[in-house]
Amino acid sequence: VVQRKRHPLLKGEVVTQGTLSFSRPNLARWEVATPERTIVVIDEQALVVYRPERKEAERRELRDDFATRTVVEFLTAGMSLDVAEMEKRFQVDLYRGDGRLTLVLKPRSRWVAQAIASVTIVHREGEAVPRQIAVVGQRGDSTETALADVVVNPPFAADVFVLRLGPEVRVIEARQAPQDTPSGR
Repeated sequence: VVQRKRHPLLKGEVVTQGTLSFSRPNLARWEVATPERTIVVIDEQALVVYRPERKEAERRELRDDFATRTVVEFLTAGMSLDVAEMEKRFQVDLYRGDGRLTLVLKPRSRWVAQAIASVTIVHREGEAVPRQIAVVGQRGDSTETALADVVVNPPFAADVFVLRLGPEVRVIEARQAPQDTPSGR
Protein backbone atom coordinates (compact mmCIF):
# COMPACT_ATOMS: atom_id res chain seq x y z
CA VAL A 1 0.00 0.00 0.00
CA VAL A 2 1.24 3.46 -0.90
CA GLN A 3 -0.76 6.40 0.42
CA ARG A 4 -0.24 10.02 -0.63
CA LYS A 5 -1.77 12.84 1.40
CA ARG A 6 -1.97 16.44 0.29
CA HIS A 7 -3.35 19.30 2.36
CA PRO A 8 -3.06 23.07 2.00
CA LEU A 9 -1.56 23.25 5.50
CA LEU A 10 1.15 20.67 4.78
CA LYS A 11 4.53 21.77 3.46
CA GLY A 12 4.49 19.00 0.89
CA GLU A 13 3.00 15.66 0.08
CA VAL A 14 3.14 13.01 2.83
CA VAL A 15 3.78 9.50 1.50
CA THR A 16 3.31 6.39 3.62
CA GLN A 17 4.15 2.84 2.55
CA GLY A 18 3.23 -0.44 4.11
CA THR A 19 1.29 -3.68 3.97
CA LEU A 20 -2.46 -4.17 4.35
CA SER A 21 -4.14 -7.40 5.47
CA PHE A 22 -7.94 -7.51 5.17
CA SER A 23 -10.56 -10.14 5.96
CA ARG A 24 -14.29 -9.76 5.45
CA PRO A 25 -16.43 -8.43 6.89
CA ASN A 26 -14.37 -5.92 8.89
CA LEU A 27 -10.95 -7.07 10.03
CA ALA A 28 -7.91 -5.12 8.88
CA ARG A 29 -4.26 -4.66 9.78
CA TRP A 30 -2.15 -1.98 8.14
CA GLU A 31 1.56 -2.05 8.91
CA VAL A 32 3.10 1.25 7.85
CA ALA A 33 6.86 1.08 7.30
CA THR A 34 7.56 4.70 6.30
CA PRO A 35 7.75 7.52 7.23
CA GLU A 36 7.04 6.36 10.82
CA ARG A 37 6.50 2.73 11.75
CA THR A 38 2.82 2.41 12.69
CA ILE A 39 0.45 -0.53 13.06
CA VAL A 40 -3.30 0.02 12.62
CA VAL A 41 -5.64 -2.83 13.60
CA ILE A 42 -9.41 -2.81 13.09
CA ASP A 43 -11.67 -5.50 14.51
CA GLU A 44 -15.37 -5.67 15.37
CA GLN A 45 -14.93 -3.58 18.52
CA ALA A 46 -12.15 -1.06 18.00
CA LEU A 47 -9.60 0.74 15.89
CA VAL A 48 -6.11 0.80 17.43
CA VAL A 49 -3.20 2.89 16.11
CA TYR A 50 0.13 1.75 17.60
CA ARG A 51 3.42 3.61 17.21
CA PRO A 52 6.15 1.23 18.46
CA GLU A 53 8.99 3.79 18.59
CA ARG A 54 6.88 6.08 20.79
CA LYS A 55 5.57 3.14 22.84
CA GLU A 56 2.13 4.65 22.42
CA ALA A 57 -1.24 3.41 21.14
CA GLU A 58 -4.56 5.15 20.56
CA ARG A 59 -7.71 3.07 20.88
CA ARG A 60 -11.16 4.07 19.62
CA GLU A 61 -14.20 2.00 20.54
CA LEU A 62 -16.36 1.71 17.42
CA ARG A 63 -19.69 1.55 19.26
CA ASP A 64 -18.98 4.84 21.06
CA ASP A 65 -17.36 6.82 18.23
CA PHE A 66 -19.71 7.59 15.34
CA ALA A 67 -17.06 9.20 13.12
CA THR A 68 -14.56 6.35 13.46
CA ARG A 69 -17.29 3.71 13.05
CA THR A 70 -18.49 5.44 9.85
CA VAL A 71 -14.96 5.51 8.39
CA VAL A 72 -14.39 1.83 9.25
CA GLU A 73 -17.75 0.80 7.75
CA PHE A 74 -16.96 2.75 4.60
CA LEU A 75 -13.48 1.24 4.25
CA THR A 76 -14.72 -2.31 4.70
CA ALA A 77 -17.61 -1.76 2.25
CA GLY A 78 -15.16 -0.28 -0.28
CA MET A 79 -12.67 -3.12 0.08
CA SER A 80 -15.49 -5.65 -0.34
CA LEU A 81 -17.05 -3.74 -3.27
CA ASP A 82 -20.37 -3.82 -1.43
CA VAL A 83 -22.22 -1.34 -3.66
CA ALA A 84 -25.54 -1.81 -1.83
CA GLU A 85 -23.88 -0.84 1.45
CA MET A 86 -22.13 2.16 -0.14
CA GLU A 87 -25.41 3.38 -1.67
CA LYS A 88 -26.85 3.80 1.82
CA ARG A 89 -24.39 6.63 2.48
CA PHE A 90 -23.32 7.84 -0.97
CA GLN A 91 -24.66 8.63 -4.40
CA VAL A 92 -22.79 6.03 -6.47
CA ASP A 93 -21.88 6.63 -10.11
CA LEU A 94 -20.37 3.64 -11.91
CA TYR A 95 -18.14 3.82 -14.99
CA ARG A 96 -16.62 1.03 -17.09
CA GLY A 97 -13.76 1.40 -19.54
CA ASP A 98 -10.17 0.44 -20.27
CA GLY A 99 -10.58 -2.77 -18.26
CA ARG A 100 -11.54 -0.81 -15.15
CA LEU A 101 -14.58 -0.38 -13.00
CA THR A 102 -14.65 3.08 -11.40
CA LEU A 103 -17.05 4.11 -8.65
CA VAL A 104 -17.41 7.79 -7.84
CA LEU A 105 -19.10 8.35 -4.49
CA LYS A 106 -20.62 11.59 -3.24
CA PRO A 107 -21.88 11.76 0.35
CA ARG A 108 -25.63 11.78 0.95
CA SER A 109 -25.21 13.10 4.49
CA ARG A 110 -24.66 16.85 4.86
CA TRP A 111 -22.52 16.05 7.90
CA VAL A 112 -20.15 13.84 5.88
CA ALA A 113 -20.24 16.25 2.92
CA GLN A 114 -18.77 18.98 5.12
CA ALA A 115 -15.49 17.04 5.08
CA ILE A 116 -15.62 14.86 1.94
CA ALA A 117 -16.34 16.09 -1.59
CA SER A 118 -15.94 12.70 -3.28
CA VAL A 119 -14.41 9.25 -3.09
CA THR A 120 -13.24 7.41 -6.19
CA ILE A 121 -12.64 3.66 -6.07
CA VAL A 122 -10.95 1.96 -9.03
CA HIS A 123 -11.11 -1.80 -9.61
CA ARG A 124 -9.68 -3.81 -12.47
CA GLU A 125 -12.53 -5.68 -14.12
CA GLY A 126 -12.82 -9.20 -12.79
CA GLU A 127 -10.87 -8.44 -9.61
CA ALA A 128 -12.43 -8.31 -6.18
CA VAL A 129 -9.99 -5.86 -4.59
CA PRO A 130 -9.72 -2.16 -5.44
CA ARG A 131 -6.45 -0.92 -6.91
CA GLN A 132 -6.89 2.73 -5.97
CA ILE A 133 -9.01 4.76 -3.55
CA ALA A 134 -8.94 8.56 -3.76
CA VAL A 135 -10.68 10.76 -1.19
CA VAL A 136 -11.04 14.45 -2.02
CA GLY A 137 -11.89 16.79 0.83
CA GLN A 138 -13.82 20.03 0.79
CA ARG A 139 -10.80 22.09 1.87
CA GLY A 140 -8.37 21.23 -0.90
CA ASP A 141 -7.07 18.09 0.81
CA SER A 142 -6.79 14.67 -0.80
CA THR A 143 -5.67 11.17 0.07
CA GLU A 144 -4.81 8.66 -2.64
CA THR A 145 -4.24 5.04 -1.68
CA ALA A 146 -2.80 2.60 -4.21
CA LEU A 147 -2.82 -1.15 -3.66
CA ALA A 148 -0.22 -3.27 -5.48
CA ASP A 149 0.99 -6.87 -5.27
CA VAL A 150 -2.47 -7.91 -4.08
CA VAL A 151 -2.87 -11.51 -2.93
CA VAL A 152 -6.49 -12.64 -2.60
CA ASN A 153 -7.34 -15.10 0.18
CA PRO A 154 -3.81 -15.57 1.52
CA PRO A 155 -3.29 -17.76 4.56
CA PHE A 156 -3.20 -15.53 7.65
CA ALA A 157 -1.63 -16.33 10.99
CA ALA A 158 -4.36 -16.96 13.57
CA ASP A 159 -3.53 -13.73 15.42
CA VAL A 160 -2.83 -11.35 12.50
CA PHE A 161 -5.79 -9.13 13.47
CA VAL A 162 -4.90 -9.15 17.17
CA LEU A 163 -2.61 -6.48 18.58
CA ARG A 164 -0.93 -7.38 21.86
CA LEU A 165 0.58 -4.39 23.62
CA GLY A 166 3.14 -4.77 26.38
CA PRO A 167 2.92 -3.04 29.77
CA GLU A 168 5.46 -0.42 28.61
CA VAL A 169 2.99 0.91 25.99
CA ARG A 170 0.90 3.91 26.98
CA VAL A 171 -2.65 3.37 25.68
CA ILE A 172 -4.79 6.44 25.07
CA GLU A 173 -8.52 5.72 25.10
CA ALA A 174 -9.83 8.23 22.55
CA ARG A 175 -13.38 9.38 23.10
CA GLN A 176 -15.67 11.08 20.63
CA ALA A 177 -16.14 14.75 21.40
CA PRO A 178 -19.79 15.85 21.62
CA GLN A 179 -19.48 18.12 18.57
CA ASP A 180 -18.42 15.10 16.47
CA THR A 181 -21.89 13.55 16.55
CA PRO A 182 -23.97 13.88 13.38
CA SER A 183 -26.57 16.02 15.15
CA GLY A 184 -23.89 18.34 16.57
CA ARG A 185 -25.02 17.62 20.13
